[in-house]
Amino acid sequence: MWKKVIETNEVLVYETSMLKLDIRIEARKEESIRGVSVREIQENEESSSERWVIYLKYVAQNNINFNEEFFCKNIEEAKEMINCLMQSQLKTFNEIVALKISQTQELKVDIKRTSNEYNSEAWVFRVNNEPVNNRVFIRDSDIMDVDIILYEQYKINEERVIQKLIDVLGLSNNDSRTKITVYYCKSKSKYYLEEGYLENLQNA
Repeated sequence: MWKKVIETNEVLVYETSMLKLDIRIEARKEESIRGVSVREIQENEESSSERWVIYLKYVAQNNINFNEEFFCKNIEEAKEMINCLMQSQLKTFNEIVALKISQTQELKVDIKRTSNEYNSEAWVFRVNNEPVNNRVFIRDSDIMDVDIILYEQYKINEERVIQKLIDVLGLSNNDSRTKITVYYCKSKSKYYLEEGYLENLQNA
């Protein structure tokens, strides 16, 4: 059962507990966009004076902490996200321990180009030799658009995976502005739309 701790125009906080874990949802309004993240290498194309950041925080009895971040455009979206998080299946203590261990292990990305056409490329890659194909689509124009389709199980290592791709694909050496967008899917039966073409990942 979630308990409301704080509710103002700039901060929303809810808490709950489960076996060996204290869990907190904390949403805060940001007046300006913070420093450039790894997924926005040079410049965020959209300008905004307001953004909400939501933290889903797990604190275990043995002082193991694990946080997830989500971003929303306004308070309405933030409240919708909070409701989704409250209704979602939360991680267990054993899952938190396993995730913390995975963060300390070396991460390897094996990547292979599947298409190379005028102003566009497509790649498939695997993380730590696991039999799951993730995708990268690159479109080069005034702004280089990089779309990454990543299986949800790798969300915990998102920034590490993206940084590996940036290094391997040489994106940090690109002179033009680069915009990176990450999409997540949960299973091989998930469909996604890329430039008007519907593809089933089951055949990947």
